[in-house]
Amino acid sequence: MRLPGLDAGSTYRLEPLLIGGIPRGAAPAHWWQDGPIVATGAVLSHAGVMMPALRPDQAVLLRSVREG
Repeated sequence: MRLPGLDAGSTYRLEPLLIGGIPRGAAPAHWWQDGPIVATGAVLSHAGVMMPALRPDQAVLLRSVREG
């Protein structure tokens, strides 16, 4: 999933914000298990991050914090 609109030259810390835990039946993305990732806005807007397959009635929020 790409995250458009971020400043390409800034660095962001990205992590899942799981309310109530991982949705039932969803396999968490590998990067969730390693803690927050840090990447530039350019990487997040062009390459994005892998998200798990979810059912139509499920959602996962991502928290993006600009670090510099």
